Amino acid sequence: MIEAKESTACQRLQGLCFVVDTVEHGQASEYASYLYKYASIGFNENDLEINQTSTYALGMLATRGLLPDATTTWLPRFQTLAKAWLERKKMKEQIESQGYNDNEEDDDEKETKQQLIFENAVGAIGKILRNNKPSDNVYFSFLFIFTCFIVETLRWWIGLLPIVEDVEEMTNVVENLLFFVEKHTFMFDRFGPELFKDKKTAEHTLFVLRFYISTYHGAPSVYETIMLCTCDDDDDERAELAMLPVVELDTLRKTFEMLNNLKKVLPSQMFESVKKKFSDAEQKNFQFYFETYCK
Repeated sequence: MIEAKESTACQRLQGLCFVVDTVEHGQASEYASYLYKYASIGFNENDLEINQTSTYALGMLATRGLLPDATTTWLPRFQTLAKAWLERKKMKEQIESQGYNDNEEDDDEKETKQQLIFENAVGAIGKILRNNKPSDNVYFSFLFIFTCFIVETLRWWIGLLPIVEDVEEMTNVVENLLFFVEKHTFMFDRFGPELFKDKKTAEHTLFVLRFYISTYHGAPSVYETIMLCTCDDDDDERAELAMLPVVELDTLRKTFEMLNNLKKVLPSQMFESVKKKFSDAEQKNFQFYFETYCK
């Protein structure tokens, strides 16, 4: 179905999703090369859903260390994709601020799909940095150079967070962020200070970690699920429910633990500064889940 020249975009998407599920939930080694071949093609397709699924698939391969040329080819590609989306978003905001309106730019469905592609690319970058060894070329052959590269890339990656649309990607992103902070702050003393030498990175890391707790609401209740399925698209309650990010409970607990650990290495004034960025309701939500799961 994926290979057939006469296949429709919908058929190609269905075939791609089938292979993604096969690799993700079972026979990774047997079908990884097949998935890589068609995800690589789909990554460059004009169909946004195929593009997004392909981006997710490539990131999923990276998680398993099965993405060929991950650091030399795909990391730069994902970075380019993310930068292009950010630039496009900036231009759109400038146009809107000047009072102009473009029907194509205002296509909410298209905007959401493009943001999902961006968020999958952000997730893939984190997966590559965590799970793939550097290539054996001269640039990566020196540990010091590689460490500096990783730290600078991590700072840039953290600046892209938080992601707010792709619920499936959120837990992966937070887990990878926790891994990097742990590795570069507490495990290796000679590398650790580098990541947070930049005050902006340290403060934004605290913001992201707190964001996913402050906006946490657990798995949707039966009532919330019904409301999400039955409310009108412009209904405020539907919008409010749909915008709340969800991470797994175990990840939430680990996030609380990391925030407590960071109090040992970051100034208390930074924590207070970050706290002020959240509304009273978000701060109450943070406190509620802290008392519920961490006492």
